[in-house]
Amino acid sequence: MVAPRRIGAHALFPVAFGAMNLSLGPDARATERALRAALDAGVQLIDTADVYGRGPEDAHGNERLVGRALRGTSDVRVTTKVGVVREGERWLHRGHPDHLRSSLEASVRALGREPDYVLLHAVPDDVPLAEALGVLATLRDAGRFGALGISNVDVSTLAAAADFDLVVVQNEMSPYVSPDPAMLAATAELGVALQGYAPMGGWRAGRTAHEAALQDAGARAGLSPFEVIVPWLLGQAPHVSLVCGGTDPAKIASSARAAERTLPEPVRQALDAAYLG
Repeated sequence: MVAPRRIGAHALFPVAFGAMNLSLGPDARATERALRAALDAGVQLIDTADVYGRGPEDAHGNERLVGRALRGTSDVRVTTKVGVVREGERWLHRGHPDHLRSSLEASVRALGREPDYVLLHAVPDDVPLAEALGVLATLRDAGRFGALGISNVDVSTLAAAADFDLVVVQNEMSPYVSPDPAMLAATAELGVALQGYAPMGGWRAGRTAHEAALQDAGARAGLSPFEVIVPWLLGQAPHVSLVCGGTDPAKIASSARAAERTLPEPVRQALDAAYLG
C-alpha cells in the first residue's frame, strides 16, 4: 500500500485530483464520472480555486461543480485557492483583505462546505504579502476553514510567510519545471508539505509522450511516459505530493494508481540526470 503524505492534520493519498479542467467538460455527469474515477483510485483530496471556471463571468463555477459532485460525502478533503481574479485573458494577483474575505465566503457557499485547506493563490500585486496572509490567518483562526497554505512562491517568499503557520506550498513541478532543491529543503525544515501541480507538464503535456527519457523510463518500469512521472516526483522527498488533473476517467485513474509504483533505482537516476536542474 502506498504511504500517505501528511498535509497539516491529515495523512492523505499522495495524489490529489485537480478539478480545474472539469469546467471545460460537457455536463455534470461528466464531472461526477471524473471525480468518481479519482476517488475509486484512492484520491482523498480535491483541488479547486475561486478563479477556475469557464471564464471571468464564471467565478466560483469550478467550486460549484466540485461541491455538487461531493454532496453527501464526508471523507474527502477539499482545497481551494483565493487571491487571483480574471479580467479578459489576464489573471491578476489580488490580496486586498476585502476581496479575500468576500471571495472566501463565496467559495464556502459554492462548495457547500468549509474547505479543509485554503491557499493564497499567488503573491499579491496590490497589498503586502503579510497583509493578505494575515487576513486569511484570521479567517482560519475563526474557523472558516481548516488550514492555510500558499502557492506559486520561491524560498525567500516562503521565509517571509513562515510566521503564518502554513501547512502546504503548492508550486508547479514536472519534468519541465524540476523540483527546486532549495524549496525541497526549506519546506522539509519548516515541516510544510510541498505539493506539485501540473506534473504532466501543463501546457507542455503534448510533448510528454514523445520525451525519449520518459519513454525509456516507462518501458523499463512497465508504465506509460505520463505514469512514470508520478513515482519519480513523489520519490524526490517524503513530504512531496502531487495534484493531477484531467477529464478522462481512465487517465485520471492511471495517474493516481501510478503513485503505488516504485521506480527501480537505475530508472530514477536516469530521470534525475535528464530533468533535475
